[in-house]
Amino acid sequence: MRNYYLIFLIVLSVSCSFSQNVRYSSQYEVNNFSLDAQMGDSLKSPVKAVVMSAVLPGLGQYYNESYWKIPIIYGLGAFFVYEYMEYNKDFKNYADKFEASKTIDNPYGSTYLKNYREHYRDKRDSFIWYGGFLYLINILDAFVDSHLYGFDVDENLSVGFKPGISNNAFFIKIRF
Repeated sequence: MRNYYLIFLIVLSVSCSFSQNVRYSSQYEVNNFSLDAQMGDSLKSPVKAVVMSAVLPGLGQYYNESYWKIPIIYGLGAFFVYEYMEYNKDFKNYADKFEASKTIDNPYGSTYLKNYREHYRDKRDSFIWYGGFLYLINILDAFVDSHLYGFDVDENLSVGFKPGISNNAFFIKIRF
């Protein structure tokens, strides 16, 4: 393992300490499922959030006012780029050594060096995949967060559960 995993964990823990930002801006009318007219701009456009995150990762989180997620996105992105560059350097090193090991007596080269070359190529390529997944998760997070932007997170919410039997049929009634 590289020493930079520790730096990643420090960045992650510092950025998570800013995650205490909770929004209480919306009111719902439960009886007729309509939003309160005073919500105003407490709804965010999911399409706008997705486009913003696709153009510049973290911009959709800024739009959704989830500021604490931006350092996580960029911290992970920087970590993945760094690891890609390190594994690419090791791959090139062993690729050069492998090519130098090819001789007239052994035209296939050293299998030891070939295995190391392939190992570092696989590790390097996996960080490309990780970066792609981070990009997609960034977009998905902006989409979901924009949908849940006006969600009421009041401490007085309750959930009721009432199982029962009516007319020889089993039913479950859940009250929010």
